[in-house]
Amino acid sequence: MTSPIVQILIFSLITDQRDGNAVFESLTTSLVGSGIQHVIFTTYERDSQLESLDTNAQVQRVYAEIWKRAQPETNIQFEPTIRGALATARELGKDYGSVQTLITGSQHLVGGALSLLQTSRTS
Repeated sequence: MTSPIVQILIFSLITDQRDGNAVFESLTTSLVGSGIQHVIFTTYERDSQLESLDTNAQVQRVYAEIWKRAQPETNIQFEPTIRGALATARELGKDYGSVQTLITGSQHLVGGALSLLQTSRTS
C-alpha cells in the first residue's frame, strides 16, 4: 500500500570551500527516521547543463553512497537540472497523491528552485 504523502530530498552541494562529504554525512545522519523515500541529486543549473557534469556526477555518486549506507531503502535519482529535479518530485507526488520536499545543500540550489517555483505559480 502506498503512503498518501511521499517525502523527497533534493540536494546539491558542490564546493571546494568546505568538506561537502562531511556536510552531507551530517545531514544524512540527522534525517535517519524522517521518512524520506526518495533522494534526487542535482546541479545548480536551472534549465541547461552548462557546468561540467563529470565533476558533478562524481560528487553526486559519493553523496549517494553516503545516503545508501545510512538509509538503504531510499530510491536515489540523478537529475542534471533543478527544473528536472522539481519535475521528478512532482511526478512522484502524483503517484502518491501528495508530496513534501526538502530542498537543501547550497544557496545556489535553493535560490534556483525558489525562482522556478515562483515562476511556475504565476504562469
